[in-house]
Amino acid sequence: MRADPGAFGPISIWNDVGTEDPFLSGNVAFDEALEAGGADLTAHEWHGGHEGSYWDRHWKQYLRFYADALAAC
Repeated sequence: MRADPGAFGPISIWNDVGTEDPFLSGNVAFDEALEAGGADLTAHEWHGGHEGSYWDRHWKQYLRFYADALAAC
């Protein structure tokens, strides 16, 4: 991302992370790089960690994002 922050071009990107996720700082840095490159980014920071129960709580949001992105193709 640092070498080419616009690498994703017009592709819509979803990135979310839990507030207790061990990868939180990396996700924040990734989001910042995407935003600096002008990416079409939807980013969320929600309560939780890096486990199945975190993702299970957000399936509805994930599916809505991807359904909308695919409809725009």
